[in-house]
Parts: sequence; structure tokens; C-alpha cells
Amino acid sequence: MQGAQPSVLIVDGDAAQRASLGDELKRFGYQISLAPDGRIAFENFPAMAFDCIFADTVKSQGNGPEIIAKLQEKKLQIPVILTSSEPETNADLCKSLGASGFLKKPFEPNKAVETIRQLHSTALSFTYFLNIRRTLTVASWAGELHASHAPLLHRCLQEILTSNSKYVILNMQGFTGYDAVLAGDIVSFQEKIRKKPMWLVLSGLSPDVQTRLASKGLINESEIMKDLPSALQYLLSLGMG
Repeated sequence: MQGAQPSVLIVDGDAAQRASLGDELKRFGYQISLAPDGRIAFENFPAMAFDCIFADTVKSQGNGPEIIAKLQEKKLQIPVILTSSEPETNADLCKSLGASGFLKKPFEPNKAVETIRQLHSTALSFTYFLNIRRTLTVASWAGELHASHAPLLHRCLQEILTSNSKYVILNMQGFTGYDAVLAGDIVSFQEKIRKKPMWLVLSGLSPDVQTRLASKGLINESEIMKDLPSALQYLLSLGMG
């Protein structure tokens, strides 16, 4: 999240609830925009230039899952916190839909503030090491795949694309989680790198993340190694110089 006053969109079919949450978040310094459902949200705010979105899971109350799907389609990497009063809706289900967080209704406004701050803290804790050389670029980071990391990961991958190194290693050791938006970014990066005179080596992918990335279209023509040393050893065997 960026800026001194993060911008938040609240999408909820209950006018009283969205106004109440909006008023409370304003007290904490957030810039607030409101919409009754996903369709109107995209009509009124086509750029969707928000640091965070709250949306109800029920279609008549906000259409949160469809908002997430449309953001992914447009390649807009915005954390979405889903809300719901339905008994069957839980955090695991919302995470599988691509949400960055979940709040069960009714919830106190301070819980919303706490959730936003947790997303912010998670984003700040994500770091990457990027060593660019003409022959070899190594990108290595620590943490869990999370939607709040998307802008940093995107920046990292863009730097690699402009480096034009002969070989690239993405060291993903430590990534124990999974996020559909970030997975799509990595697969898209692979597609772009195939059009350049570069060779990509993925290392440290857990079997679960590797399987999920494959389901998103990751092509196994680039080598996938169990760790960074084995990736370096592989490139040396190719005659990297």
C-alpha cells in the first residue's frame, strides 16, 4: 500500500453498513470510496486505483468473488478483503477465491483497520535480492506468496526483463503459500522471457506451489531445481561463463 493516506473501496449492498464502515475508516485517515455492487464499482472507478477493497461475498451484497475475478482478468493487483454473514463462508474458502483477507459479519471497525494494517505490514516485510549481471541475474526473496506482495514482485520481474542477462534464476525457496494473481504474474513473466535470448531457472519451488503454477500454465521447458545451489550447478554444467 502506498501513500500516507491509503485509499479503500467498500462494496456492500447494505447502504448503512458501507456508510458506517466508511465513516469509521475515515477517522483513521483512510480515503474512502463506496459502491453498492461490483458492476457499479467498476463503472464509477474504472481505474480501480485503490490500496485495498472490502467486498461482500453475496452477489446482492457486493459480489466480492466476481470483483476478484475481474481484477485478475484486468491484471490489477489489489488486495481484496471479503466479508460475509453466511455461516458456510470462512477464511479458507475466501483465500481459495483469491482474497487477501476475510471478516465475518458483523465485525467491529477496528477489525477492518487491523486487517488493513496486517496487509500493509506483510507487504513491507516482503523483500527481494536482485543481483543483475550481463551473464547471470539472480532474484531471491523470502516470505509467503501473498496478494499484498504483487507490486514488489512485479517490479522485480520487470527489472529482470530489462536486464537482458543470458541466464536468470528465480530462487523461490521460502515461498510456502500461494496466490493466484502472483502465480499469473510469474507465468506471464515466463512467457515474456521466452521471447528474449534468456534462459530461466526456477529453484526452491515447493511441490504444492509447482503444481499450482503448472495449473496456471507454467511451462516446464525452463529447469526447476530443488534449491539455489543445484540451479547454479546446472548452469555451470551448461557452460555458463
